[in-house]
Amino acid sequence: MYYVSRQCYWGVEPEDASVVEIAFGGRDYAKPDMLVPRWSDLGEGQEFEDPREVAKSAIAIWQKWVQEEPMAKIGYGYTFSPFEPSDIAEVLRWSEVEYSKLDKCTRCYSILPDNPYAYHYGGVTSEYEYCSENCAERGYEEEVKYQATFGIDSSSEPESVY
Repeated sequence: MYYVSRQCYWGVEPEDASVVEIAFGGRDYAKPDMLVPRWSDLGEGQEFEDPREVAKSAIAIWQKWVQEEPMAKIGYGYTFSPFEPSDIAEVLRWSEVEYSKLDKCTRCYSILPDNPYAYHYGGVTSEYEYCSENCAERGYEEEVKYQATFGIDSSSEPESVY
C-alpha cells in the first residue's frame, strides 16, 4: 500500500521543505507535516496498491505544485527514514522495480490482496493464489480442463473458495 501527499517539512532548509511524498505502507506511514489535499482528482490523499499508479499520481501533483512552489520535490520512503528527493525518472524506475517485487494473481497477474484467494478440493488447498474469488473459480475450472486433457481424475468439486 502506498500513500501520496504534499508535505511541508518543519525544521529543514527551505529548499528541502516542500515534498510530494510517496509513503510505503499507506497513510499511517506518511510524515506528520502533511498538507490538506488540494489535488484529490490527481490522487493526493489517496492510497494505492500499485506503485506505478502512485508514481504517476505523485508526478502529476508535483507538476501542478511546482508551478506555485518552484522548490517542490518528489520523495519516497518510510516514516522514521529519510524521504530522499528524487527526479521523475528515478521515481518511475523505483515504481517498476517495486511492482516487479509484488506477488501477482496466478490467473490475471493483478497484484494480490493481503489475503489472497485459493480453492480447496479433495482435501487439498490449491498451491496457487488468486486476486479474487472469480479468478480462483476460473483457476479451478482451468485445472479441471488441464486434468481432463491428461486423464487425471478431477471428479471432485471444489469444497470452497476462500
